[in-house]
Amino acid sequence: MKIAVTAGTPVDTGLGCKIIEYHGYEALSFPVAKNPEEQDRLQFLGQSTLEKKVEEIIDIGKEKDAKALFIYCNSLSTAIDYKKIEKNKNFEIITPLKVYEEYAKNFKSLGVIGANSQAVHGIEKVMKSQNLKLNLVTLGILPLVISIENHEEPKEIIEKLDIKNLLKFFENIKIDGGNIEALVLGCTHFPYIKDELYKISKLNILDPAEGMLELLDKIVKW
Repeated sequence: MKIAVTAGTPVDTGLGCKIIEYHGYEALSFPVAKNPEEQDRLQFLGQSTLEKKVEEIIDIGKEKDAKALFIYCNSLSTAIDYKKIEKNKNFEIITPLKVYEEYAKNFKSLGVIGANSQAVHGIEKVMKSQNLKLNLVTLGILPLVISIENHEEPKEIIEKLDIKNLLKFFENIKIDGGNIEALVLGCTHFPYIKDELYKISKLNILDPAEGMLELLDKIVKW
């Protein structure tokens, strides 16, 4: 079964395709931009520009018999109104935002790291729509995305960007007398360093890709 996969760049689109294919689907790749910098600029050109690109991807996907669109990109997901596109195109869309809605229902306090400020703002907006009492500490880290795009080794990235101390910040911060319950990887690039994060932190790491696959299996009937 064919699934259209889109993300900000060829790298994260490729990561999404890999996940889809490992899960038994045939992936059709449709990156929106050439690199993180271009993607970052596109997000600030306006919602309508990005929505038009996504609609074009859906049209091409339909022509190639795709059964759903898998948006493997937090930044892109938060920069568009995917629910409007889903309705207008009558086409199923799987996005990390649907997973974040479930996180919000199950936690009291979360840390979120994303690609940039717009992305984490969008994630916060989605979560707060489900749980106004949810405590969130968010941070955008575009240099982390760029390092992953450049295929740098995870250990080198951790050291260069001082990720260990960043994780200590999230571990030690107190909210309403308690600790953050988990750290959300609010960028689909970040699972690239997930194994290293577990080695240097006691935080519970939440990877939305797992929830996205569960949603896809429920929506797309074999």
